[in-house]
Amino acid sequence: MRITGSRQVREESVPYAVEQVRDPELFAGTEVVERQGVPGVRRVTYSLRTVNGVTQRPRRTGEEIVREPVSRKVRIGTRPLPSSVAGADGLDWGALAACESGGRPNAVDPSGTYGGLYQFDPGTWHALGGTGTAQNAPAAEQTFRAKKLYVQRGASPWPHCGRRLTHG
Repeated sequence: MRITGSRQVREESVPYAVEQVRDPELFAGTEVVERQGVPGVRRVTYSLRTVNGVTQRPRRTGEEIVREPVSRKVRIGTRPLPSSVAGADGLDWGALAACESGGRPNAVDPSGTYGGLYQFDPGTWHALGGTGTAQNAPAAEQTFRAKKLYVQRGASPWPHCGRRLTHG
C-alpha cells in the first residue's frame, strides 16, 4: 500500500448575524440600517490522504477564526404614525386613493415612476420623510404623507383626482 499525506488550509466565510433594535423614535414601518454586516473569516485545516492513488475524503483537523464577523444592525421603528395632520383631516382620502390607484397601496404606474395609493414620485415621497418607495410603505404611512403634502400644496399634486378630496 502506498500512502501519502498532506495538509490543506482553506479560508471560509463566516456569516454575520442581523441585530434588530426596536426604536421608538422611528415611525412604524420604517427600517434604518445603522451598521452594515461584514462576514468573518475562518481558516480551516484539512488532512488529505491518498491510498494507492485514490484520494480519501479530506478530514478536518483544526480551525481558527481569523476575523470575527460584524453583525448588521437594523433599527425598526415602533412609533405609531400620527393619524391626524392639521388642515388635512375630514377630507375624502379613500376617494382620492380609489381614483389615483384603485385603492391599491402597492400600485405602480405604467412608467414605473409613481407609486402607492396616491401615486407619489420618489422625490416627493423622500421630501415628505418617506424611505424606500411609497408603494412599499404601509397604507397608513402613505395617507399620513399625502396629508402632509396636501397641507403644503393643496390638491395640486393630484390634477385629475384632487377634486375628489372634498365632498360634493
